[in-house]
Parts: sequence; structure tokens; C-alpha cells
Amino acid sequence: MLGEALNQVTCRLPSVRDTFDGLSKLSPVVILNQISRPMFSELPFIHHAGNNVSKIEEQYRQIPFVDWKEETPFKKDGLPVDTEQFWIGVLEHKATFALTCLITPVNNAVVERIFSLVSSVKTKARNRMQLNLLDTIVRVRAELLLSSICCKDFTASPEMLKNFTSDKA
Repeated sequence: MLGEALNQVTCRLPSVRDTFDGLSKLSPVVILNQISRPMFSELPFIHHAGNNVSKIEEQYRQIPFVDWKEETPFKKDGLPVDTEQFWIGVLEHKATFALTCLITPVNNAVVERIFSLVSSVKTKARNRMQLNLLDTIVRVRAELLLSSICCKDFTASPEMLKNFTSDKA
């Protein structure tokens, strides 16, 4: 049950997942298909490009015009379906942006933050706390942290105040 609560809270934390979901756009099946090929602005990690955005965008535009089956890395075995292998072969054309995206380290900082929140809320003195209350407190704390709002600055809406009555059981 705690795993489910952590899963739900993790969904509300930073949208790192969305960023890494964008890596599927670098698949050779997607990149080489004129129909499914994403626009350059839709690629993940554009912020890694720095001052080279125009150069990288030009490289990206040229990808469909190369006969990749005839390029040295792919002549023997054909085009790989594996994204990493494809971009390693493309590296000869100095298209390094995709490899930069693919080697961006993934970490478990978000999960560690959630466990830290849970352990700061559910202490020895609060060891009988039920999962629903723990889940609610962790969600509120996570939202406040993400919004950079201190609990003393929080203002409850009239609807919230209406729900905080003693007749609710």
C-alpha cells in the first residue's frame, strides 16, 4: 500500500518522466519516417544544445536526405532498430546531439525525496498513522515544495474551510 501511495505522489513531482518519454522520438524508426518524424522543437533536451541550436537543427534536417543503408557503419548489417546503435553510426556525420540526450544520467532523486518526506512525517511518535493520512500529508508537503510555498504563506480557500468542519467524519 505504501508503494501505491509513493507512486501517486511521484506522479505529482517534477515532470522528469515527460522529458525522458521524449527520448522515444530519437528512435531510428521514428526519425527516418517522414510521417512520424517530430519537428526539431519537439525533441528532448533541446536545452543541452546551448549556442549550437542552429547547427544541431541543420544536422537534424539533413538526416532524412542521407541514404543510411549505404553508410559504412550500416552497410554490413543494415540499419539497426536499436536507438543507441543507430546514433553511434550517425556519429560519423558529427550529429552528436542525440547521443548527448541518450547519455543524460537518470537518477532516483525524486524517489529519494519522497522517502525522505515519508520518514520525516511518519516518525516513532507517529507510528500508528494510517496510510490515508500519511499520503495526504506527503502530497501536501510535496506540492508546497514544488510550488516554493511555505506552509505559513498558504491561504485556504473558502471551499477548503467549508470542508474542515467537525461534522465530517
